Amino acid sequence: MVEFLLIVTVAVCIGWWRTAGLLARSRAVLSDVVEGMPDGFILWDSNDRLVAWSKKVSDVYAVTGPQFRAGVSFEELLRRGVQMGQYPAASGREHEFIAEMTARHRATGTTECQLIGDRWIRIREKRTPSGGIIGLRTEITDLKRALAEAAASRAAVEHVAHHDALTDLANRRLFLKNLGRALQERDMTATLFMDLDGFKLVNDRLGHLAGDSLLRAVAARLLEVVPSDCVVARLGGDEFAVLVGPGFEAKVVGQRIVEAIAKPFDLNGEYAELGASVGVAHARPGEKADELMRRADEALYGSKRAGGRCVRVWPADAVDAVA
Repeated sequence: MVEFLLIVTVAVCIGWWRTAGLLARSRAVLSDVVEGMPDGFILWDSNDRLVAWSKKVSDVYAVTGPQFRAGVSFEELLRRGVQMGQYPAASGREHEFIAEMTARHRATGTTECQLIGDRWIRIREKRTPSGGIIGLRTEITDLKRALAEAAASRAAVEHVAHHDALTDLANRRLFLKNLGRALQERDMTATLFMDLDGFKLVNDRLGHLAGDSLLRAVAARLLEVVPSDCVVARLGGDEFAVLVGPGFEAKVVGQRIVEAIAKPFDLNGEYAELGASVGVAHARPGEKADELMRRADEALYGSKRAGGRCVRVWPADAVDAVA
């Protein structure tokens, strides 16, 4: 009987040893899989308490990573991170941030989060059959930067395509785009054309570089006196245009321009005096952009024929010149 019990005991021990060995090897394989994943792995139980996590997760959460402990709740770790400044978006709104992130976590799915040091991670989570949450954490900082740079490049290209290189005002293309939209939306809009009286004389006397500086100075004055809701454009040379939107009196805007341009310009100690000839045309129902611009151009030449430095409104029965 003793021999039998001894044999059974030895067999049980051998079985336990083999089972323990298999379990250890299984754990080693599982650890290799988890730690070898390109994304950080994290597991929460049904009570939202931390069960397991990979080293990559600890590295991603550089501030709170050293505080990861089995059994700590998701919300507690989140609060620690907020208190330690791990989440820039939480600044000044700590309670709202904790509530938002906790709700996202419990709803599972995919979201993005900014971390200290302008780092970004993508969070992907899913419920387990037992009610826990399994999650992946992916560093996407480089991707975010690349997307931001691409967006900035597109914005720069778009800006160059729609703005005058010398003055940075809207160019003809952007002016026509805005004018077409205003006419399509049937805004009570007006087009104001302007060119400079005496610019060629100044340009010939002081040179092209001074002429360029003068055009930039003119653009700056236009932006000062034209309402910000209006579109100011340089059409080319010393020709400018303003799209005057509803709520503004185009003739009043034109007079402000005449008065502003009449003030002397200081070009590094050299003074230049200019005038502004302005023509205004108000949009008619159903009118096309080219017809409205043609009438504004005719009004401009009416101002020129009157000696310049004044505003002419088309048609002839509109209020006449403003000297």
